[in-house]
Amino acid sequence: MPAYLARRITRLIFSLFGLSVLLFALTRLTPVDPVRFALGPQATAAQVQAMRHQYGLDRPLPIQYLDYMSHALRGNLGLSLQGQRSVAADIGNYLPNTIELVIGALVVGVLLGVPLGVLAASWPNSLLDSAVQVVSTLGVAVPSFWLAVELQVVFAVDLGWLPLSGIIDHGSMLPRPITHLVPIDALITGDWSGLVNNLYHLILPAVVLAFQPLAMVSAMTRVSMLEVRQQEYVKVARAKGLSRRRVIIRHVLRNSWLPIINIAGLNVGWLLGGSFLVETVFGWSGIGYYGINATLSFDFPAIIGVTLVIGVIFAIVNALTDVLYGLIDPRVRHA
Repeated sequence: MPAYLARRITRLIFSLFGLSVLLFALTRLTPVDPVRFALGPQATAAQVQAMRHQYGLDRPLPIQYLDYMSHALRGNLGLSLQGQRSVAADIGNYLPNTIELVIGALVVGVLLGVPLGVLAASWPNSLLDSAVQVVSTLGVAVPSFWLAVELQVVFAVDLGWLPLSGIIDHGSMLPRPITHLVPIDALITGDWSGLVNNLYHLILPAVVLAFQPLAMVSAMTRVSMLEVRQQEYVKVARAKGLSRRRVIIRHVLRNSWLPIINIAGLNVGWLLGGSFLVETVFGWSGIGYYGINATLSFDFPAIIGVTLVIGVIFAIVNALTDVLYGLIDPRVRHA
């Protein structure tokens, strides 16, 4: 196991290094001058040169990269071009809201996707199986922004059952920030109305963001269970006279978890990327919302900071998924 962990950590380090180099190169090769854009068309050449010097943009690219990474490894992601604020501080304020949204969407996707996959695999080629496959296809094909707008129109505008946007009702006070995760802070401070208010606003964006992971988890569960059902030990369990329910739960589903865990881990990356559009549509002030605004204003320090943070989270989650994979199945870590 130590050797397996060492290999995963080494791969993680090289992946993050490659991401940082690629991201830094792409932002420097863009034809847009971020300094000129930030200062506006009325800025003089002296003002542009002074700001370029302030951000180190007048130095060679390798020196810029080494300087940026030396600061980034210490938690300093620089200052944003818009507002001269600390990018790390901004991300620290916005990221907890995205974590809440991603966790909510992942819970919805897994809690609904696994049972749907189990039902489809239990009655293959049935009407129920076909319905689940239709849901899986729609989950991958339907754009999240279109689904978000449609659900807003139906449940927020027409029916008035759910709020249209925001993390909490306009005019309401957020719980006292302790962890900066609103539900956790509300629980710690005993702000039950704030907790209900926040969860009430979470429903629509979490459902929209969960639609594709739900489809992928249900499809993977179905495929994995259908494959396991053909194994000899499952046929032996049936021959012993075990009930259909016991065979499915104790023998089929139990041995189908590895691909399900793998696809759930991969979906964390999609959820982080998908949060950009969902947060924008629902006015959910998370890191995706912050990243979209940074992109529209060509705020390169903020863009690099957001992308690096998302890349680090995605890489760490994938590494943890692989480690969990190896703990569950010894054949993986011995391979």
